[in-house]
This record gives sequence, C-alpha cells and structure tokens, in this order.
Amino acid sequence: MKRTILFLTILFFSAQFHTFGQTKKTVFDAKFNLSEEVKGKGFGFMTLGSDGTYTYSLSVKGLNLMMIPIGFKYIINKFDSKMNRVLSQKVPMKTDIYKLGMYRAPLDMKMIDNRLIQTVSTLDKKTETRSIYLIEYDKDNLQQTNNLQVGSFPEKGKQKNDVNAFFDPKNNQEFALVVQSSKNSDNSKATLFVINNELETTLKTEFDVVGEYDKTAFGDYIISENSIAFTCKTKGGKNESDKLDFYVIDRKSEDLQQFEISLGDIGNSISDFECAMDASGKLHISGFYSSGVKKTNDSGGVFTQIYDTKSGEKLSEDVHPFTFDFITENMSEKQKSKTEKKMNKGKDFDIYEYLVREVIPNNDGSSILVAERFRYYETSYTDSKGNRHTTPHYIHADLITVRTNKEGDIEWVERFKKFNHATNAMAGEMLFHNVADHFYVVFSEEGKLKMAEINKKDGTSKSKDVFTKDQIGNYVPSLGSSVQTSPTDYMSQLIRIKKAKILTVSFEK
Repeated sequence: MKRTILFLTILFFSAQFHTFGQTKKTVFDAKFNLSEEVKGKGFGFMTLGSDGTYTYSLSVKGLNLMMIPIGFKYIINKFDSKMNRVLSQKVPMKTDIYKLGMYRAPLDMKMIDNRLIQTVSTLDKKTETRSIYLIEYDKDNLQQTNNLQVGSFPEKGKQKNDVNAFFDPKNNQEFALVVQSSKNSDNSKATLFVINNELETTLKTEFDVVGEYDKTAFGDYIISENSIAFTCKTKGGKNESDKLDFYVIDRKSEDLQQFEISLGDIGNSISDFECAMDASGKLHISGFYSSGVKKTNDSGGVFTQIYDTKSGEKLSEDVHPFTFDFITENMSEKQKSKTEKKMNKGKDFDIYEYLVREVIPNNDGSSILVAERFRYYETSYTDSKGNRHTTPHYIHADLITVRTNKEGDIEWVERFKKFNHATNAMAGEMLFHNVADHFYVVFSEEGKLKMAEINKKDGTSKSKDVFTKDQIGNYVPSLGSSVQTSPTDYMSQLIRIKKAKILTVSFEK
C-alpha cells in the first residue's frame, strides 16, 4: 500500500515538474471556425488586409459582355470577425483624375500600414501625357480622401509607359512604384518612386533598363532600410534562355548597381525562384530549373546561388538534380515505362512545374524553400449543337521542401505528399504559419481542407483533416488572400457568387 502511495506521489510531482514553465511548441491542434453562410453582403474576391479590428476586401458586381461593362462596379467592404457590422461602398470610377470607360483589370488597391491606397494611371489624350496618382480611402466611411500625383510622363505616338507597384511583405511602412517608359528597340528607361506611410515621395531616381520594353518584367522586390532591390527578367528569343538582371539602388547616394544573374549555366529554363538579401548585403537566390532536351537523364531540379551585391560576383552555387525515382515516385508501372522512354530519348520527362510558394527564414541563417508541383492543361469537347467547350484543369501536387544553409549549400530536399485536381484557379491556394521548429500549411485536397505540420530541421511531416467536403459545400477557399489579424490568428474567405463563408484559424502562441 505504501509503495502504491509513493508511486502515485512521484507520478503526480513528475507530471507537475514536466509541465511547469513549458509552453506548447506545436500548433497542430489549432482551432478552426467556419462561419454560417452570409448572403448578399458583397464580400470580395480579394482581401486587402486587416487593421486588427476590421478586415477590408475588394469585390466586383455586374458583368462584362464583349469588353463592355454592364452594371459593372467595384465594391470596398469592411467587416468584423463576427460579421456584426458590414460596410460596403462603391469605388468611384468617374472622377477628375480617374475615368474607367472599359473593364480592363481589377483595381490596383493595397493596404499599406493600415491605410487603403489605390494606384491610378490615367492618360490625357489632349496633352498626350500619362499621370500616376495615389488615392487614399478613409477607413471609417470608405470614402476617398487624400490623393498624391506621383508623376507625369509623355506618351506620344509609339511611346508607352507601364506602372509597376513594388510591395515587400517584410516592410509594411512603405512601398515603391516603378514607371517603365519605352526608349528604343534595345533598351527602356524607368523611374523609381518610394512612398512612405504618410503618402509622401521620399525617393525619386531614374535608371536605364537592359532589355526591350515589351520583353521585360520586374519582380522579387526587396525594400530595406538602406536600399531598394529588384530583378528584371528579359524574355529570350527562340532557343535562347531568359536573361535575369539584378538591380540595387542605394537610398542615400542613389547609386545603382546592376549585374546579370547567371542562370543560363544551370538549365535551359528557370521555372521559378526567390531572392533574399541577408544582413551583410549578400544576395541569396533559390529556385527550380528544367534542363529540357540539352541534358539527357536530367529533367531539372533545385538550385541555389549567393552573390556579392557590391561587385556582382557569384560567391557560391549548388545544384540538386531530381532523380528518375524522385519524379516517378507516385506513378503506376505503365506511367513509369512511358516516362523512361522519354528520358532515354533525351526529352524532358517531368510533366510538373515547380512553383515557389513560401520562403521561411530560420534563426541560424538557413532557410526553407517551400514549392509546389503544379500542372495545368485543358480539355475540350463539342456538344450536340456544335458548340465547343473548354475546361481548365489545375493539378496541385506534392509540396517540395528544400533546406539551404547560410553558406548556400543545399542540405536536403524532402516532399510532403498531397494531390488536388480542380477546375478553379483559386482551389490550390494555401495559408502558411511559421513557428520556431515547424511551419504549418492549410490547403485544399479533393474538396476538403487539411493542415500539415512540417519540421524545419529534417522535413518530416504529418497532416490532418480540418473540414470535410460536406462542411465546406460548394464554396471555393481563397486561402491565398488570407489576412493575419494577430500574431496567431488568420481570416480567409470561402466564396461563391453572392455568398460567402469566413474561415478563421487560431494558433497557440
């Protein structure tokens, strides 16, 4: 009897000491809530952001028939997490500085430092001048308030101007605009504007762009305290690799450093990549390549490079080709046989693209690159009346996780198995949450919502169902436009025409 009491006493105190002072390290038991159906509230196709109390979104009403808008209008929405208050206001389309005659694309609106900012580009045909404006909306009543004319550019004859908005998710206090102007057949000119959270221009500088106006595209924006950096991709000609240049502009001196990122030696085609600068100013690039027909038995893989941004010198490079077994892991024997025949003929035998979805920095200077295997194709048929119908197919397959150390060496490549076949482009979007030792991904799979927990150190993973197909119904999760309402809480919309559900996710600290 005494031994039993002693054992129970030791067990009791052991349990107390085991849990005392500890915090829960995993959030795999996160709380998920799905609101009841909300009708006719004008909820948006794009979530703009949250100020901690209210969430703001942009939606569209009306239809577009043969490029002619009929009853067409944009709506800004403001609502709280419980849907107790919903405010919707129409975006003015005919003002002194903004007239939308025909539907071309969604409005360029962002939430910067809890401020709703719209970028407007308008052409005055009389003066042959294109002007760029920023318009702010009051968060209380969603009405237009302040506006800033950023600049004006001549647009005569064949002259063209294109506006690119630069937003860095790591810097919510400011953003940049680059206006690219056509110059000649080989080069173009660009003007960079940096806008702070007071809607003031703090930097304006001009620079030349290496590449034709119609064949260049900006991306990979890095807005830091000392510099503004970005890439410019120039589309290659027939049987030519695309060219990638890196630009970094010093804020104080306005000096520009430009150098080419030598991706051509890695593979015939770079499918996707991500750029980041560390504290010392070195440029890290990680991504995926496809060898095409030039390298037999190599259908592509993952690469990483590090550059000195002051000299443009490449400091390191590591390449990890995908093996035949890696690519055909989930295939049937018949599919493997067909793939092997492609490989033996020197053809690209990987039918999937690899799209970068997230880059997660670690405290030790390493990073985790998270990518998704993706495939798109179309099927068509002709009905009894002779009408031809085309159906898009979006295949969102396994997550590929890549750990790279601070020296730029690839330590391991792992995969998390999943598969989703959809005909809606939004069905493959994901929500990410990062903690010390793991990161978490919420994703769609065959009509369900699931969550994965992936270890940063070794790539091991597990998953669980969050919502069943019956619970979600016919709603399409728009996880890609989720907003973080607190350090541990997220909100996302699940949308249908004129209807919506709201998904909230609460993680442990």
